[in-house]
Amino acid sequence: MNDRPDTTSPSPLLAAALSCLCPGLGQLACGRRVRGAAFLGGSLLFAPCVLAVSWVFPLTRASLVVLIVAAGSYALVSLAAVLDALRLGGRATPGGSPPLRLGLAALGVVAGLAYPAVAVDLLRDGVLRAYHVPTASMAPAVLPGDRLLADVRPVSAASLRRGDLVVFSRPGDPSTTLVKRVVGLPGEDVRLRDGVLRIDGRLLTRGYASPTPTGALGPHVPLAADTERVWECDGDAAWPVLAAPSKRPATTARWTLRDDEVLLLGDHRDNAVDSRQFGPVPLDAIAGVVRYLFWGDDLEARFGPVPTVRDTARWPAGLVEEARRARER
Repeated sequence: MNDRPDTTSPSPLLAAALSCLCPGLGQLACGRRVRGAAFLGGSLLFAPCVLAVSWVFPLTRASLVVLIVAAGSYALVSLAAVLDALRLGGRATPGGSPPLRLGLAALGVVAGLAYPAVAVDLLRDGVLRAYHVPTASMAPAVLPGDRLLADVRPVSAASLRRGDLVVFSRPGDPSTTLVKRVVGLPGEDVRLRDGVLRIDGRLLTRGYASPTPTGALGPHVPLAADTERVWECDGDAAWPVLAAPSKRPATTARWTLRDDEVLLLGDHRDNAVDSRQFGPVPLDAIAGVVRYLFWGDDLEARFGPVPTVRDTARWPAGLVEEARRARER
């Protein structure tokens, strides 16, 4: 096999259109089989890269950057293939017999068009899916307008952890998709009183309160004047919560969860529609576990894994001390 052009070729626009159909097909039409194979092969690396990063590497900013670079690389390879085919058009005709040319074209279409389409569909339905958040019920961790990547592989009672953010279908209204935090795990007894959670009679550690000025999280996050940012923690997981005593209903709620249910609450605790309204959520209603924030306001500070802090060395000092006292009680 060589990469030498012949004498005539399809028009530049036709060659570019073929490469729009699938990277490398325009080069094949111009008789540049080696170059066409290179563009086609480069475009096929996208899906394996995403799968490897999603399944093998830990959740860090770096792994999210790799995912974005993989997607961007596919777009760049496709653009480069189109521009290169546009430049080659009119210079060369495919060599070999018509059946060979037809076979190469068919192979290019199948590999370059069908494979990416199937790979993207499998990734979206089986690995990662993007979601848009329109409300402030999960502030301060997730703000209105944020875009999240969720791991949509099937969940089980063993795979979920307290503090995970999950995407799920609202009970009684499967067409509505919500994002909330797991606070009660299957089989637990959960009680909420005066904004404080007890799990099987054990107080969920809550501390390190700091005032949150009205407007501090942007115009789309309404805050009462007495809103505080506090932290809840359990084991090695901690997450921020907005609490406003003036907005808190004076009620006590209790749930005894079945082995296939979880209790989900919003982080904007006194301004959220969650399990307090629609009850525990079945595991089979959970579409995925949120892993990354890849777009939103203040992206430089919040880009990366959604803040469920599982490294106690990164906890606020006051929270570490409060958790220590709770263990001693």
